[in-house]
Amino acid sequence: NPRLFGLMMEYGRLYQNSNYMDELLYELCQAKFLIPLYMERPPIPKEDGSMEFGEETFVGFRSLKKPDDESQVIFPAFTDEVATMAWKDAFQEGQPKRFATMQLPHLLMQIRKGHAGIVINPFGPVPVYFSKELLDQVEKSEVFTARYVRPAAPKQPEANPEA
Repeated sequence: NPRLFGLMMEYGRLYQNSNYMDELLYELCQAKFLIPLYMERPPIPKEDGSMEFGEETFVGFRSLKKPDDESQVIFPAFTDEVATMAWKDAFQEGQPKRFATMQLPHLLMQIRKGHAGIVINPFGPVPVYFSKELLDQVEKSEVFTARYVRPAAPKQPEANPEA
């Protein structure tokens, strides 16, 4: 995500510029984000390299309180591992560091579980917050639709009764 990361560095100066925001939202739609995850009773590695998740395995994601309204939570996402490691409480002490990789549609599913929005790189170098309302607009955008929404199936030819 180097392009998104670079654009985020200019957010404070350019966020009111519509061309800049178009580029930023385009890169948001293209990006793959690292999401720290935690597990209770981690999966068991199998000989073929895959993992077996038992009934007691629980996988979860951490949230952060929204700085200007601590009654709301936001979903943290990271552009790279360095930005992730800036979050001191991202991982349980003594446990392996585990990540999920998500693109925007998966992040949108997470925020619909009660989050006010997404914050990218919340611990720096430049955190950028996207409200749920803005993300709803992004989801309806041409860029998002072209990237993630499958085109409708072609219509079947109609029968021609005169043929």
